[in-house]
Amino acid sequence: MPNPSDSPEKTPFDTIESALEFVQLLQRESERTRAEIESLMESDDSASSRRLEALRLVLHKLTQLHSYMESSARVLHDLQALRTLLLR
Repeated sequence: MPNPSDSPEKTPFDTIESALEFVQLLQRESERTRAEIESLMESDDSASSRRLEALRLVLHKLTQLHSYMESSARVLHDLQALRTLLLR
């Protein structure tokens, strides 16, 4: 009989659905943060060029992250559909 302590711990990524939920949450937060940074850049007229460049880099990285999360969400949706087809 297997020992219960031998079973792996539960993680937030035990299912495709939980991984998709996490990816969607990260996607929403990256978009929200990107909007905040854009607003900050528009309202901060006295910002140094170095600060503005840093904020532009932050925007770029948030846009990249958002794009990666969109791609990951599509892959997870595909995996859900394939699992459904295979388990029929």
